[in-house]
Formats: sequence, structure tokens, C-alpha cells
Amino acid sequence: MKWDDLARQLTDVPSGSGRCVYAALHSVDDGSCLGRYPKDGQPVKVNEIMQLKKAFRDPTMLYSSGITLKDMRFTYVKVERNALLGRTTSYACLVMQTDRVYIICVYPGDELTKHVFFNCEGVYERIRNA
Repeated sequence: MKWDDLARQLTDVPSGSGRCVYAALHSVDDGSCLGRYPKDGQPVKVNEIMQLKKAFRDPTMLYSSGITLKDMRFTYVKVERNALLGRTTSYACLVMQTDRVYIICVYPGDELTKHVFFNCEGVYERIRNA
């Protein structure tokens, strides 16, 4: 499975239909990065993934700490189904937990979260069917 291609699939969609500026897939087990797009720039750190792992068990901790991805702090908004949602003044993030991977998306604040969520579910289906 080409993990980088799955991450690219979340960034290669038209604006207004859930386009992410950054997407990554990380192992649920050890937090390692399986794939990300774009490849340049700073990745999400393993310790940030481990914090997210704790947050999925107890999201209330995020009210004080927020969600940190790539050293960028997002204000925690809510947990919806299997995803944590956060915001800054100009960006939003969605972290979807699946049985094998975390799907991480950073997207412009004017993109609709429901479109990003739908695109993440499509990537998850491709992983499950692989």
C-alpha cells in the first residue's frame, strides 16, 4: 500500500470539497509516520501522536492542552464519532482514529469539515479493502 498516495488523495481535491493543505497517516500502535503529503516541511511528531492516543480515551484533557500537530496548536472544538476536531484562526484540523491508523488533516478554516470527514472516510475504506 502506498501510504503517501493515500495522504496525497486528501490534498488533491478542489477547494471547497474538503481540500487539505497537509495530510498524514500514522500508526495507531507506535505513532510512526506511514505516509504524508506534502513531503516537505515538518512532520507530525511521534509524541504528538501519543498525546492524541490519550485524547481519544479522554478528550476532556484537550480543553486545556488543545491539539498539537507539527508544533501548531489547535483549540479543541469537539469529538465527532471517531474524529477529534480543532481550529486556529485560519486553519482547522481533523484527526480520525481507525483500527490501524490515525488519519490527520490540516485544512483551511473555510473548508467544510463534513467534506474533509467524507474524504477521510474514503481513504479509510481504501485501507480496509487493501
